[in-house]
Amino acid sequence: SVCVIASGDMGSKARKAGIDRVMEPAELDRLATNKRDARKLVRAHDFFLADTAQMASIGRSLGQFLGPKGKMPTPLPYGAPVENIASRFKNSVRVKAKNQLNVSAKIGDEKMEDGQLVENASAIIAAVEKKLPQGDKNIRNAMVKFSMGKTAKLTALKASKEKKE
Repeated sequence: SVCVIASGDMGSKARKAGIDRVMEPAELDRLATNKRDARKLVRAHDFFLADTAQMASIGRSLGQFLGPKGKMPTPLPYGAPVENIASRFKNSVRVKAKNQLNVSAKIGDEKMEDGQLVENASAIIAAVEKKLPQGDKNIRNAMVKFSMGKTAKLTALKASKEKKE
């Protein structure tokens, strides 16, 4: 989800674009004194966008919570197309690998059809392959797991690798 910190014209553009949360500077001042609400805000949103005029006050009030999580806001220049920028962030997923060399992502739920799950899984694998330096050679295996079920290895991934070689 995306949170925009802006006021005036930029804030109204963000509301029209359907942003999950639009914050005013007055609310930012309240969060500076209420650490619990600030942590909740940081946990609730994946990406933060901010009006360039608000960046200094965001650093003072939310910097200690946003910085360690790697969620410092992206500055929105005056007159920027908020709709385009917001849609790009809404369709993005942040992947961090500090100490582990694996990626886990939610591809759906038990109510979804198998075709949709396969489509989502292949889209994630393709996106990860595109970002890796050696492509699919860096992916050893892929697994699927229900929340309370056992893990199942994907054999289709191995079969497609063998066909390429």
